[in-house]
Amino acid sequence: MKHRRLARKPRLTLVKAGAGVTPNIADIAPELNAAPLSKDKAARRWLTSLLIVVLAYGAPLLGWLMPTRNPGAQAPPPAAMVIEIAPAPVAPAAQPDMPPGPQQTESAPPPEPEPEPEPEIPPPPPQVKPEGALN
Repeated sequence: MKHRRLARKPRLTLVKAGAGVTPNIADIAPELNAAPLSKDKAARRWLTSLLIVVLAYGAPLLGWLMPTRNPGAQAPPPAAMVIEIAPAPVAPAAQPDMPPGPQQTESAPPPEPEPEPEPEIPPPPPQVKPEGALN
């Protein structure tokens, strides 16, 4: 089985340009006589690139979605601890050292203000008939 090289060397043909003669593009361009890829090679190339993309994006996603195994998670919780705390000190009841002040009386509530009378509305002005009105 003969192996073909994917990279091929172009063959350039140089034409000596004389007076008024310009080289033809076909004389300068490399020969392209290699056949295009077969369907098997094209399909293999697409599947390989698909596999690379799936691995590149799937591996980190799979690592993120997989739960981490924590060996201490199945252990029972530690036993409860009881801590006795001394009662908070309470201030003694306040005893009045001063003699009681003068007796205070309740003051009467202030009188309610009188409601303001409603302002008187002036009567509407009389309607004036224009002199040139048609009946």
